[in-house]
Amino acid sequence: MKIRISQKKDKKKIIDFIKNRYFRKNHILTKKNGIFDFFFLKKNKLNFVIAESNNEILGILGFIPNSHWSSKFDLNDLWIGWWQCEKRFNGLMLINFLLYKYKPKLLATYGVQNKILRDKLFSNEELKQYLMINKNYRFKNSKLKHVKIGLKNKFELHSLKRLTKNIHKNLFHSNPYKDLKFFKNKYEKNRFYDYFFIHFKTDNKINLILICRLIQNKKKKIRFIKILDVIGAIKKIEYSNLLRKFLNLNNLKYIDLQCLNLKEKTLIKFGFKKNKKEIYNFYEPYKKIHSPHVVSIIKNIYKKKLYFYAGDGDNERPRVL
Repeated sequence: MKIRISQKKDKKKIIDFIKNRYFRKNHILTKKNGIFDFFFLKKNKLNFVIAESNNEILGILGFIPNSHWSSKFDLNDLWIGWWQCEKRFNGLMLINFLLYKYKPKLLATYGVQNKILRDKLFSNEELKQYLMINKNYRFKNSKLKHVKIGLKNKFELHSLKRLTKNIHKNLFHSNPYKDLKFFKNKYEKNRFYDYFFIHFKTDNKINLILICRLIQNKKKKIRFIKILDVIGAIKKIEYSNLLRKFLNLNNLKYIDLQCLNLKEKTLIKFGFKKNKKEIYNFYEPYKKIHSPHVVSIIKNIYKKKLYFYAGDGDNERPRVL
């Protein structure tokens, strides 16, 4: 038996392995070739660990390093994006290989479905959900209006389809670290979803950017914004007033922020309310199933300085097309 990092030529074998062993037919990674490539293929490098014996695959482990989105990074921060093995093979050997090969600062994953395995072997954190609710909401199926809103000639909100380039480097300070190139490649250049970016300015200086996606379902009368990531710090109260105006203007029910290790008092003061009810995250297709974002952490040198958002790893990828 041999465990190794895969090559581009292994792609067909990996996809066939998923097709033959996944319990549902036509998984999105095998159904839509571009999605597989977007998350796992970069030039001639394929981000998979494979175990094989006599040219037969026994297990696969797909991973997404932050360097996949920005070449400035080493392979320090890794997310597991796909993990599947034959029953006769111990899949933990693939994780051990990844830890030995790259010695990452962070190795984590969303959605380990085997609860016994997840709770026994990994450290698990559940993202907390915060909502900013629009009390004037009435459902109306429509396109999002990208606008500029000002407040007292000092504070501004700009909703844009692209990230502006003049963002000060001091805004990029989260752990794991992400730079402007990371956000542009993962979200702005994404071919599967239409992301947009809410920029907040004070005296013409950008202090906060929210990476967002509109969730809309005419049949279920759902229309809200999901925050996938944050550049900067959520703290200026004036920005929350601008955000409420944006909600009203676009007739949105609420803004959903799911995160880990952001200061709750600051978020509440800003205008968010902590959701104490069940969290629903299935919108492709819509299912009213309790599904919190649980992050299974395998290695973490950042300790409590670690920040997670709903878009981390491959959590923000198409489920159906």
